[in-house]
Amino acid sequence: MSEAVIVAAVRSAIGKKKGSLAATRADDLLALVLRSLVERAGVEPKHVDDVITGCVTEIGEQGFNVSRTAALMAGFPVEVTGTTVNRQCGSSQQAFHFAAQAVLAGAQDAVIAAGVESMSRVPMGSDAAMGVPGVAAAIPFSNMFNDKFAFVPQHSSAEMIAEKWGISRQECERFSYESHQRAARAREQGRFKDEIVSLKVKNAEGAELSFDADEGDSPRHHAREVGDAQAGGEAGGRGHRRHVVADLRRRGRDPGDVGREGQAARPEAARARWSPQPSPAWIRR
Repeated sequence: MSEAVIVAAVRSAIGKKKGSLAATRADDLLALVLRSLVERAGVEPKHVDDVITGCVTEIGEQGFNVSRTAALMAGFPVEVTGTTVNRQCGSSQQAFHFAAQAVLAGAQDAVIAAGVESMSRVPMGSDAAMGVPGVAAAIPFSNMFNDKFAFVPQHSSAEMIAEKWGISRQECERFSYESHQRAARAREQGRFKDEIVSLKVKNAEGAELSFDADEGDSPRHHAREVGDAQAGGEAGGRGHRRHVVADLRRRGRDPGDVGREGQAARPEAARARWSPQPSPAWIRR
């Protein structure tokens, strides 16, 4: 069996919603990073067998197989194929799995695995809200699905998990605060410098800027939120959960079925510490 290894990895800095990347199309962003990746790897694009990109909301600027179009925009030859995969929040991770599997199987020698998403420009859930009068409903679930399952949004399932395994709001806030502190320290210490490629982008006013630092960490803001959570206790944290339970009972189903059908995570999964990999990455044997 062939061996699969990651030989180069780069990413853009992470922008916050309506932040520095809000005026940059997702396909443009992916193209810029793909171009930077092959330059760093020192490999000609013509030697890439496939570009696999994870993307949750494949619509609008992220539609029409954004992996393929972005590769062409990056200057890759038309002979280089590309495909976009959607495993919801695990889409980019799935792209890595598919790339590694292709190399391990000996089917391909060099594959790029990537991920792209712009929630500022393509709002989450917009692919499920494109109802066309007389053609398709806005919500894409058929009665065959609805008769067996109840769709549980993430915020609702999170509350159900927290209640089932006794995870308090204060614990969640403290964990989040600690995570933001670590991210801020890592950024200040330059730990992300080697994996982030500086990109020339334009802001909402049209001014060009160099974007090379993550915008998501905000430890001081979270410190205020933790204080609010401690002052407010657990109040207001069960509304969505009650709505889902009421809906299940209206359908004549036991709310516990949600956990038995795999809709809720196991305790160890709920408490797991996950370390993300930079994306995209160049994988070859």
